Amino acid sequence: MNAGTQQLRKSVLMLALLAATLPAMAAGTKPVIASAVPNYTANQLTITGASFGTTAPKVVIGGHTATVARQRACKVVG
Repeated sequence: MNAGTQQLRKSVLMLALLAATLPAMAAGTKPVIASAVPNYTANQLTITGASFGTTAPKVVIGGHTATVARQRACKVVG
């Protein structure tokens, strides 16, 4: 397993832990992450949730800004 894959897995774990706590903290139109699922073959991360907005959000994973491939109010793929 290379360093990039290890970092992605650590980041996915951190996002999953954050997703478990965000619904209780979220209010109004703040984004809520319900899940973050990696696709290692496509080198993509799909984030689902609510209130992501109508324009592509900035996604930062482990200090690195991810490129958003497509986005909806409830899903971001980057």
